[in-house]
Amino acid sequence: MIASSFLFLAHLLLLVPSGLSEAPHATYYVDPVNGNDDNDGRSAILAFKTIVKAQTSIRGISGDMKGDITVYLRGGTHSPASTLVFSERDSGVNGHNIIYQAYPGETPVISGGMNLSGGWSLYDKGKNIYRKTGVPGAFRQLYIDGDRRIRARHPNLTDDATGGPYLKAFNKDAPFRIDAKEIGNWARNGRCEFVWLSHWSHYRCRISDYATQGAAATVLFKSPEAEFDINHHSQARCYYYFENAYKLLDAEGEWFLDEADHALYYKPRSGENMAAVEVIAPSVRKLIRIEGKDAPVHNLQFRGITFKHDNWIDANDFGYISMQGGQVIQTVKGAVETDTVTHRFSPTSGMICLKNAQHVKIERNAFALGGSWGIMEFENCGHNSYVGNCFSKLAGGAIVVGNTSIPRKWYEMPAGQSSHDLIGNNLIDGVSRDYMDSVGILALKVKNATIENNEIRNLPYTGISVGFEWDDSGSQDSHDNIVRCNRIHRVSTLLDDGGGIYALGKNVNSSMAGNFAYDLPPSRYSGGSSVASYYLDRGSCYWTLEHNVSDFAGVATFVKNTPNHDNIGRYLYFNGPLGKGVSGYSSLTNIADCTGKKWPAEAIAIVKNAGIKAPYADIGNVTFGANLAVEGKATASSTLDSETPASMGNDNDCSTGFWASDKSEANPYWRIDLGTACRISEIDLIAGRTDGQSGSIANFEIAASNDSDFKDSILLDSVGDAEASSSKTVYSKIVDNKNFFRYVRIQRINGAGHFGFSECRIFGIPKQ
Repeated sequence: MIASSFLFLAHLLLLVPSGLSEAPHATYYVDPVNGNDDNDGRSAILAFKTIVKAQTSIRGISGDMKGDITVYLRGGTHSPASTLVFSERDSGVNGHNIIYQAYPGETPVISGGMNLSGGWSLYDKGKNIYRKTGVPGAFRQLYIDGDRRIRARHPNLTDDATGGPYLKAFNKDAPFRIDAKEIGNWARNGRCEFVWLSHWSHYRCRISDYATQGAAATVLFKSPEAEFDINHHSQARCYYYFENAYKLLDAEGEWFLDEADHALYYKPRSGENMAAVEVIAPSVRKLIRIEGKDAPVHNLQFRGITFKHDNWIDANDFGYISMQGGQVIQTVKGAVETDTVTHRFSPTSGMICLKNAQHVKIERNAFALGGSWGIMEFENCGHNSYVGNCFSKLAGGAIVVGNTSIPRKWYEMPAGQSSHDLIGNNLIDGVSRDYMDSVGILALKVKNATIENNEIRNLPYTGISVGFEWDDSGSQDSHDNIVRCNRIHRVSTLLDDGGGIYALGKNVNSSMAGNFAYDLPPSRYSGGSSVASYYLDRGSCYWTLEHNVSDFAGVATFVKNTPNHDNIGRYLYFNGPLGKGVSGYSSLTNIADCTGKKWPAEAIAIVKNAGIKAPYADIGNVTFGANLAVEGKATASSTLDSETPASMGNDNDCSTGFWASDKSEANPYWRIDLGTACRISEIDLIAGRTDGQSGSIANFEIAASNDSDFKDSILLDSVGDAEASSSKTVYSKIVDNKNFFRYVRIQRINGAGHFGFSECRIFGIPKQ
């Protein structure tokens, strides 16, 4: 078994040789600070000012290319007034490419934002609320000094992982009945939203009115939200919060836009000076649109560019009603449709949108602070590569392939035409901030797609989702898709019925292999459906799952919902529950329960190989390596009793035993000797409880050292009361320190006393 597995892993490590170098056909430069469109653009000194000027210049010389044409974007902010549109006229020819890339050593930013810095006045001195007037347009995000801020809401946000806290309605079906004390006339402002979740869906419904009767209030929604079947599949509970009313502006970092009066209100964070901060609001809907009209766009590339501040605002007109995976249901604007079956799936948007595009490469870019998805691909796309990119703090997910730009009746499902796409070595961290049912990578109806070596973490819903049809008919024409060697952790932190890698519908000759999914405990707001590392949902068939590792998930694998059939599972290694639904496998063999044991050699090899590989390991703070703690020797300053020794903190058992300190010790610690100095990429703590309720993961610090007495140590993290949350059963620290350490100590601080956890995991590699 092990020999076969290592041969499999060796095959995955083979590298594809890169293209041969060649003399360039032409080189252009764009400098947003010092450039001028009257220049010829052929040198850094005589650079153009705008990308559009470079684009039009290239169109005049690209008819007979004898080499690549490169446009170097200088550092600074490139601010197009509208979407940059690339058609077939912008394609490379004769096998050569047109490349837009960062000037060496510099960071160009393509931003769709408008600068609202300056001109702020104190509006409410008692509440410290500032106002800026004359603000044009509509937007749903705001960025202060390069970071997201929060639209005014109730209750106030305290937990980024879940978007909580949430209130709970009295009933599960709209119209919702809630505690009357939680709502007021502010909800009648015409813009206030009722934001709620159920199982795998996240909704935003605009409030039309509410009616109070006794201690309860009934919340009514605007059309079309009021007519949608928003509780399809009997999704049970309704957790909710309110958003977007001036009266809710009560916490530092919150904002509210009064569109009618063109006034923006903001309550600064401590230390923020409104005369000095940078304030950016999104303005341009899409940053780049790559779309062929009479022929596909091809041989076009973007490298090393940062994309920010796109402005998708359809939810202002339709609310946000999602069937699954960030695929929204909405009517055509201006139409009135009252029958559920006539409502339509409609496309959302991305910072970069592609349609009728082939052999396009988007490489080593950053997508951050966006109002939609990062990359969204529509009809007639194929052989495109999305590799080595970083995605963070987006309102939606990271990458969609196989989507459609044509609204379709909801039961028809989106049906794009995507084939032979490569999605590899991307870092996806903390996306899906506003539309929390969006996934990291969504491959709808696709064929011959390869999704490999990505790291996906800190998502409220699923990491990777493949297929989009609730039966095994095969009409979605999805086949020969490969999902391999991905590293997925801390996903499904809010919603359920999903997990690490999720599939839906018929996918002939498709596989999930060599993946590592971990830290997927159900949220306290879970509706009760499974959260699995590997999940084949309704109608999934002809999949092969092999050589995968699952560590601390709700279940390792869920393959149950009819009409699932003809799925093969083999060589699956797991710590924690195997699953309650494995009847959809026609064959399930060589399954290893590693709970409470050391991982076998093949499992360790799978974990080491999963995630971002060279040459893309430098794109961000990626994690790597296997769990070193399992092999280490643990000690503690004290123990509660004989059943909670220090060794329980690294015994590879996340669900039962745990280390606990003596209750009388003020600042107890747990320490581990890794046996040799190691480069550490991540440290995880699993709370003493795994049911979504509060654990003891608060008031502690983590230090690393090469001295057992820690006289010479480095503080890796310090966590106070603010980190304690009823939804956190997992603490995870991505370590940004390139030094090597042999010892790690986790110690209670602030005199907080009694301490404990179920498991400590330390990922990394020993010093060679």
